[in-house]
Amino acid sequence: MTVDGVTTRVQAGCTVFIPRNAEHGIVNMGNAVLRWFYVFAVGSFGDIVYRFSGEAGEKASCEINPHYTVPGH
Repeated sequence: MTVDGVTTRVQAGCTVFIPRNAEHGIVNMGNAVLRWFYVFAVGSFGDIVYRFSGEAGEKASCEINPHYTVPGH
């Protein structure tokens, strides 16, 4: 788990706080299935805006589609 450039090893049962506007990501280094659960402190899923680093380290933004559903669920 990396939050604003600081990488920390996490395992099943861990809780991670990600501050607003913090660049973050997770990589599954094991063989088990990674299950990732987000909780957002906003009124609706449509209020979430993600930012991704560009190739030159610039941040780009995109809005999440609030009507998206996970296939098969």
